[in-house]
Amino acid sequence: MRDGSVSTPQARRFAAALLLALACAGSPRAESSEKDILADPGLELDLSLIKSQARQIGSAPRPAPAPAAVAAEPRAAAPRKVVWGIDISHYQGRIRWDSLRGQSLSFVYMKATEGDHLADPAFLENWQGASRAELARGAYHFYDLCSAGAPQAAQFIKLVPRSPGSLPPAIDLEPSPTCGRLPARKALLKQLALFTRKVRARYGKMPVVYVTHEMYDRYLRGEKHGLAIWISDYRGRPTLSDHRPWTFWQCTERGTIRGISGPVDVDFFQGSPPQFAFLGKPPRHLSLDTHTRKR
Repeated sequence: MRDGSVSTPQARRFAAALLLALACAGSPRAESSEKDILADPGLELDLSLIKSQARQIGSAPRPAPAPAAVAAEPRAAAPRKVVWGIDISHYQGRIRWDSLRGQSLSFVYMKATEGDHLADPAFLENWQGASRAELARGAYHFYDLCSAGAPQAAQFIKLVPRSPGSLPPAIDLEPSPTCGRLPARKALLKQLALFTRKVRARYGKMPVVYVTHEMYDRYLRGEKHGLAIWISDYRGRPTLSDHRPWTFWQCTERGTIRGISGPVDVDFFQGSPPQFAFLGKPPRHLSLDTHTRKR
């Protein structure tokens, strides 16, 4: 494969997986073609996401080592550590949490509640499983755009404990069949502020809000809301329309992870490992729950 030819469907699938992972990680190599990827003898990236995807679809022949004469050329800088994780709900089914250990995953966000009365049936099991797998864990609430914010916050607080190292609570802000007509910006932001205020008071951390570009532009663009942005974009490394920085990026819904049956959302954190670790530090003025509460 040194000549760069893409001769088999397996090789093309391998290249596509590499390109997907590289794009999600924001690597400049994401601009390469499949032919470039397969022909590159220096493709040595410490991204377990690539390794995981490659294991799922099979492996392509490795390029032969470069000739000794090339060894004198300056070596590329080592790749930076990528902080990545997944987000899940009961739709992923029973997760084999022990299998997630050792895959270089940094975090997992999991659905906890929806609206003002629903709870994800897998939340408690997933919350405890992520702890056993030694993953940073966070809970998210699927926000009902047609319901008041305060009762939704109460539902989230009733289920989600304050646990050591937990990530900031997250709000999933997207259309749903339960809300046929999207609310006006002013009305939604008023209720969202009520939700945010109660949740922040309980957990001591400003929530993260998950949005598509369309929802961001409709409700959050140009607003001084103080929420960290978790943007969904499967086309490439995102840029928000008002150029506000984002914190998390959901780059695909088709990730493959050992221990999870079927596809899973893959997310990247924009920042260094120390910056990510800071997200999990508990506020000094709050006491932590010593056990996971039961519904």
